Amino acid sequence: MDRPDPELRLEPRAIPRVLKKLLDHRLGAPGDPLSFDALLECGWPGERILPLAAASRVHAVLSSLRRLGLRAYLLTREDGWLLDPERPVRRVPRID
Repeated sequence: MDRPDPELRLEPRAIPRVLKKLLDHRLGAPGDPLSFDALLECGWPGERILPLAAASRVHAVLSSLRRLGLRAYLLTREDGWLLDPERPVRRVPRID
């Protein structure tokens, strides 16, 4: 698998949007992975993106989440990505 371009610039809001989607899905459908298309749409809603750029963006966000401490929680399956259903997760109130 090709690694994302290290110079790729991510929209700052894509990371929390993808994390929220993964968390919501984990709480609502534990063990059910999210597809590439689902992650792309939640990270960059409504954008028309070339396939190679879309793959780079999604993989860069997933790599960022792993580097931010979710390596043990974020699982990759043949049909998508999910937060490990065997590990506890909980939603905490947002602090602004």
